[in-house]
Amino acid sequence: MFSSLINRPLLKPILLAVAMVGATISGTASAEVAFTITKDAVRDPGLAIVPFAGSPQTSQIISQDLSLTGRFNMARSIPQQVASSTQMTLPLWQAQQIPYAAVGRVSGNQITYELVEIGTGRLLLSETLSVPAGRMSAAAHLIADKIAVALTGSKTDFSGQLLFVTKTGPVTKPVFSLQVGSTDGSGNQIILESTQPIRSPVWSPNGRQIAYVSYETGRPFIYLQDVINGQRSPLVQLSGTNGAPSFSPDGRNLLFSSSATGNFEIYQMNLGSRQINQITRSRGVDTEPSYAPDGRSFVFTSDRSGSPQIYSYNLQNGQVNRLSLTGSYNARASYNKDGTKIALISNYRAAIMDVASGAIQILGNSAYDESPSFSPSGDVLVYATKSGNKDIISMVSANGKTRLNLPGGSTSVRDPAWTP
Repeated sequence: MFSSLINRPLLKPILLAVAMVGATISGTASAEVAFTITKDAVRDPGLAIVPFAGSPQTSQIISQDLSLTGRFNMARSIPQQVASSTQMTLPLWQAQQIPYAAVGRVSGNQITYELVEIGTGRLLLSETLSVPAGRMSAAAHLIADKIAVALTGSKTDFSGQLLFVTKTGPVTKPVFSLQVGSTDGSGNQIILESTQPIRSPVWSPNGRQIAYVSYETGRPFIYLQDVINGQRSPLVQLSGTNGAPSFSPDGRNLLFSSSATGNFEIYQMNLGSRQINQITRSRGVDTEPSYAPDGRSFVFTSDRSGSPQIYSYNLQNGQVNRLSLTGSYNARASYNKDGTKIALISNYRAAIMDVASGAIQILGNSAYDESPSFSPSGDVLVYATKSGNKDIISMVSANGKTRLNLPGGSTSVRDPAWTP
């Protein structure tokens, strides 16, 4: 959010090295994150996911994934509870005007599923997967990807992972954890644990490194950590407050904000040489930078016009343009993959801005939304918000049709970031 970080006395964090292969995570969750889903009530069905025999939970994950993309009209009711296409009475399905259906069963460590074109009875997909122990959720995400590709030509993002920060324990002595886990909330693993705040984690473009803000020394510094071997090192230790790191698309540079000169400005670090250059110089507070997909410019938050608004900065010629023209509070902007949309907080709610027109669509339903960003495909907006007195993560399809909340039980969860 657009606010100064507060220096607090800190203790040294406990570093827990995480052994991972690529972006694959296994293991048990330190704090389970449950999902609830609310569907649009006025959509015509286009795809039915029949509860899989032997494991309705598997088909539920598939249905949640596909529904959340906003690309599919999910059927609310089905005419038959079947486990294979040979058991289907096609006229019953055709009468319901359901164009496609996925059916399947889970037996032991195997998932057999089919994607059926109802009008013709043709099988678009038919496959049996052998699933390693503890990887059933990952297999369900993979099936969702395959169904999405078969029907739309592009996959979903749910085989990826979420990076986020949790807060547990009593108010007077909280514990902060930087964690990574599946997009369905399973398999969470702790990357870093500290008695002091951890904020603003971001992935490198190749998914091998994470940059984040830690208060462990008594001041907010930016750290760089390898997610494969757990090695970490301080990256930005300027005087004042340092925050809001953002990797360039090629992974060679890092933008961040700092109050090293007494005023918050935007800086850029060359990650090879570690050379730092100050980019902005204004009387206002400049913070929360985020690169454009081509790496030639970035968006940032500034109050140089009197209230927090979104601006772009051209790294080639230094030109600054204001992008948000409506609303008294616009902050925390980041682009989608093709640079046509911007995720942001507008009047304290998660929103999407159309870059060409400047039009803003409010998607959040709380006045406590923070840290919005797109999934890699741009189908989904993920952000932090509140449910009661708890911080949670929420996902909403970019067209606003489907919403998914990730309540953390007794755990407060914030600062989500999707793997590239």
